[in-house]
Amino acid sequence: MKISTRPGNIEKLFTLKPLADVSLIKIELEGQKNLSKNNKGELQIVTTSGNFAFTQPIAWQMINDKRIPVEVSYVINKNSYGFQLGEYDRSQEVIIDPLIASSYVGGNSLELIGEKYINDNDEIIIAGSSASDNFPIVPGSFSEINLGGIDEWH
Repeated sequence: MKISTRPGNIEKLFTLKPLADVSLIKIELEGQKNLSKNNKGELQIVTTSGNFAFTQPIAWQMINDKRIPVEVSYVINKNSYGFQLGEYDRSQEVIIDPLIASSYVGGNSLELIGEKYINDNDEIIIAGSSASDNFPIVPGSFSEINLGGIDEWH
């Protein structure tokens, strides 16, 4: 799995090597209150820190320099998810892309994200400032500097 941040989104790409078994991809989620798939095929995650949605995944193969779509959907098993693929050429790699479609970190006022990156443990790290009095706080997950109405967090 490869994770990257781009303006406006966070992207995970799974590369399934030839003859690999897609059912072995299982992503376990900790701290989620509910995990479901809606009628659009999107993965819905409810947590105490907010709600997250992954778009319906897309998958493809590059064959003879041509991008060939592969049917893909989420498979949910308790607190983990994976993928199911339709027909494809098993002698070629398959790329699966479940874009994190929406996530929200913030409160009832102004938030400014200064930096975002992914550390060596594939954790998404964000830093910035908040003027919200209800900014979601998870003990131990950030340090705070009070700037008189605006708090800096990271």
